[in-house]
Amino acid sequence: MFGQKKTYECFSQDTLWSMNDKIYTQDKGEAWSKVPMLYTVNCKVANYYANCIAQLMKAHPNTKAQILELGCGLGAFSYYLHYFLKKLNVDFHITLSDMSDTSLEYLKLLPQWQDLSVDWLAIDVRKDVDLSSIGEGPLFVICNYFADSMPFIGLKKDASGWHHATVRVDECDKFNQENISDFKIDVNFNTFDIEKMPRIVQELLPLYDDFDGNLNIPTVMIDFFDRIKKQRPLVYGMFNDKGFSKVDENSYDEHFDFNVDGAIHYMVNFEAINHWVDLQEGCHAICSSKGYSHLNFIALGDFPSHQKTIMDSLMVGFHWRDNFDMIMESTDFLNDNTDHFNQLMGFCDYCPGVFFKLSNAFLKFAKENPGEHKKLLVLCHKIIDKLYWHPLFECDVFVIIEILIILKDSDTALKLLKAYQPFINSQYLLNLHFGVLYFSLKQFDESKKRLNLALNFNKKCPNAKKYLDLMA
Repeated sequence: MFGQKKTYECFSQDTLWSMNDKIYTQDKGEAWSKVPMLYTVNCKVANYYANCIAQLMKAHPNTKAQILELGCGLGAFSYYLHYFLKKLNVDFHITLSDMSDTSLEYLKLLPQWQDLSVDWLAIDVRKDVDLSSIGEGPLFVICNYFADSMPFIGLKKDASGWHHATVRVDECDKFNQENISDFKIDVNFNTFDIEKMPRIVQELLPLYDDFDGNLNIPTVMIDFFDRIKKQRPLVYGMFNDKGFSKVDENSYDEHFDFNVDGAIHYMVNFEAINHWVDLQEGCHAICSSKGYSHLNFIALGDFPSHQKTIMDSLMVGFHWRDNFDMIMESTDFLNDNTDHFNQLMGFCDYCPGVFFKLSNAFLKFAKENPGEHKKLLVLCHKIIDKLYWHPLFECDVFVIIEILIILKDSDTALKLLKAYQPFINSQYLLNLHFGVLYFSLKQFDESKKRLNLALNFNKKCPNAKKYLDLMA
């Protein structure tokens, strides 16, 4: 064990995080295929953020909100945020960032971005960042499940004093997304000279004089905000992430609570971030759901003093994760009637991700209840209105096509399928759905052509044969 990497390194060093880099820079967003998307990217939080930005911007009249999402991933969260900000008539501009130029170049080609005015910026927050390309106005930095995968400094406090945590990774060069669940680390603790620690650590440790246990200092995130506040007169940070609002001796285990769900993550120490904000004479507000899912806002620079009150008030009662989990765990009733679908989809602001999770139940209900089709189509169009499709989840487009055919809205289905056609990998499924669509539109020659193409890719396809027999 640990044969390839025998030496211990600080948790902030490259060896550990280069594994994450390798995963997150895969072509076409492959890393996100195993991430729990309903929690990391959903309309509920995007709508909430949009309303918060609208409220905070009231203190900055006649200016444009500049929004920067760090680590935009598949781009869905920024797309939803853009949708809700437009609904609220907020004057804004969004810049999506990622550390991979290749990922951004792919994202910007997707059809949903073609009519939107957004910018794209390659950023690695661990390095110097130039934000001069972003226009004037308050800068809102969106950290949506981003901080939990950034390097940190690990520490331990016991009766003998402070110790520096160092780590070695088992077979680190062999890990990829397929075997990342085998990820193992070995942690060692050494006494250290505080004066050799980064300035951020030296500033924050006195606040933990009475602390005992393991401690994580998110130095990369704090250092990033320290650098950008020198470039911008006003910065708001908006975090949605797992972590701790208050760290105690039981918060971090000996391995600093690392978790693997397609990549490597940990619990963010929001207490340390907020302590640092206080030292900068900034302000912060935080709320939590389930004790570990946090929304944390910070403000740095030239902000009106009453923004602290506004930020605190925005946090009251927004325990979205508790209610979200409760409803998602109670989906057995969804076969009963259309109102149940509307209740759930209304709560999650008609989030496409939730809809696709429930699509089998929705499809079954639609087939068995033709009298409900009019109501179901209204609901379906609320989903399509903000539909964000990424080729990584290719089958989602076919699900929505099948539902629209059943609800007798083949025109919308054809429009969607034509828009996404260049990005669809499965020519079998593409031609099969085109064939069924053209059949529903009574364009039988085109239908036969497509269905025969589908049979070329899958000679045993029963659906293609069924529709061809109907046209014989």
